[in-house]
Amino acid sequence: MLRLNRLHNYSYSSKSLPVRDSSGMHKKSPSYSAGLKRYSGSKEDLNLGSSKKILSLANKFIMAILSYLDVYKNKKPVSNEVFQNKLSELKQLAEKIQALDSSEELADYDLQTAMPKPGGDYRAWQMGHLKKMSHEILVSKEMKDLILFFKIDENFKKLSEIDKVLVRELSLKYEKAKNIPPELVEELEAVTAKAHNVWKEAKEKNDFNLFAPSLERIISLKRQIAKLIGYERSPYDALLDMYEPGMTTKKLDAIFSKLKEELIPFIKRIQSSSHQIDTSILNKSFTQEEQMKLAREIAEYMGFDFSRGRLGRSAHPISFLVGYNDSCLTISSHNDLWNPIDTPLHEGGHGLYDQGISEEFSKTPLYEGSSIALHESQARFYQVIIGKSLPFWKHYYPILQQSYPQHFKDITLEQFYKAINNVKPSFIRNESDEVTYTLHIIIRYEIEKGLIEGNYQEEDITKVWNKKKQK
Repeated sequence: MLRLNRLHNYSYSSKSLPVRDSSGMHKKSPSYSAGLKRYSGSKEDLNLGSSKKILSLANKFIMAILSYLDVYKNKKPVSNEVFQNKLSELKQLAEKIQALDSSEELADYDLQTAMPKPGGDYRAWQMGHLKKMSHEILVSKEMKDLILFFKIDENFKKLSEIDKVLVRELSLKYEKAKNIPPELVEELEAVTAKAHNVWKEAKEKNDFNLFAPSLERIISLKRQIAKLIGYERSPYDALLDMYEPGMTTKKLDAIFSKLKEELIPFIKRIQSSSHQIDTSILNKSFTQEEQMKLAREIAEYMGFDFSRGRLGRSAHPISFLVGYNDSCLTISSHNDLWNPIDTPLHEGGHGLYDQGISEEFSKTPLYEGSSIALHESQARFYQVIIGKSLPFWKHYYPILQQSYPQHFKDITLEQFYKAINNVKPSFIRNESDEVTYTLHIIIRYEIEKGLIEGNYQEEDITKVWNKKKQK
């Protein structure tokens, strides 16, 4: 419902389609003919040596077009039968897109949790084709014509509030996608899927150079897409708007600049403090089986419905919305007591958001978060605001001690609470604390923006990362 609240107050300007006669040809209305006559200037008008005459010619051309568009105002309303048929056609296209996109999501979940490594190339081929087919439907002439039909003011007004949102979202997606070749979409999806196994190996070996060629190709493709979408200030804006509608680098630069101004001195004060928290009490570990059991218990306690979802293991924790009643969470392996608790709090927040989306949207492109930031805010709310609060642990810590006495019986609530709220810079974002977490986001943003804008090259990343971390 958050998506509906964000999008439903929408109205298109009055537009229509040209009037056609029984033969299918455009009727030449009196205003249209008059416009052409006004545009038909003398030979002198065509003398391009004079800037005034060029301006006059342009004005006449504009007037001709405006006169031609006058026919739109007199367009007869379509019958209810035609209207409903076209709405049905639009929804059928939307369903096809959603079916392909959700299938790609399922393929990605399996890629990250269960797929054997040798299957990577074939999976990349599958996912590339699914993305290409979805894109082809989105930018098809049929989709374009239907969007134009429902953008006509009198037709748009007839739609239900939800259908208005559907038309708007499809229109926004179409406008971003229409200039992007399907083959480019297919290549980006396939390259990204192939890169996953490369990234896993590079992570295990702590060798960025293994992943650098894959990243270089992804960045190159992203730059091409940004150029095709179009932008005013930065190519990163074109990509950013796909994930956070309305956000720009100008806005983010201002927000992040203020945050850095406050956070960096604050963190230095904490680091120079003589007051130190004992976190060694968390230097124990659960078995793999215990981690999965604990993650399930915590997610279930939060309200995540496992009759409508599942839990897997991946190299990096993530959540997937495969479809209605199929919300997937993952955790990764850790060698301490806190991260196996912290991760399901975060991913469970994503899962609860997904499970809260109405079934009514499930076969449309509306079946997703309103924005990445809003989705992430729900995950961080459960992870930090609730998950690191004393009231929550006053209630849940006795349950944790009872379920895992060998790990927590000798740790008091006060010790545990202080340890999980310790502030200490970390190189790992999803293991960082409440204060330093935001700086991870800022650094990643600055590096990403630099790569897309061409200010950094892939070989610069390690050096730039280390330099920014030291600040």
